Amino acid sequence: MNLLRNASDAMVTVDDRPRLVVLGTRLGEDGKVHLFVRDTGIGFDAQGAERLFEAFYTTKAEGMGIGLSVSRSIVESHGGRLWAEANVGPGSTFSFSIHEYLRAESPPAHPSGAISAPTSSRASIQRGFS
Repeated sequence: MNLLRNASDAMVTVDDRPRLVVLGTRLGEDGKVHLFVRDTGIGFDAQGAERLFEAFYTTKAEGMGIGLSVSRSIVESHGGRLWAEANVGPGSTFSFSIHEYLRAESPPAHPSGAISAPTSSRASIQRGFS
């Protein structure tokens, strides 16, 4: 949620192009689930990408600088990785990967008694912001 909120915030001042957030997931060959959030916001300097994850570092006027630091800690505590890349065009892409979680138990039943089918590990959502 923090990555989506940051993407939205990065586009608040954009008025010369469409505001677009793309969210995507895929199951990697490495057995990890990969998720990315790409926006067409203001972006960041590619050389400063690692600073974005430092506690109390922020590029927002009203930011506290803890969201990405906490997000990275959470992802890493699950054996994953969180990183940022400047887009070739406007904006940036934040991604994380974690090991796929496989449940040993049966899928949960719906209140109607029907068994729910497993969901796909791949999804893509595009949403424009105006």
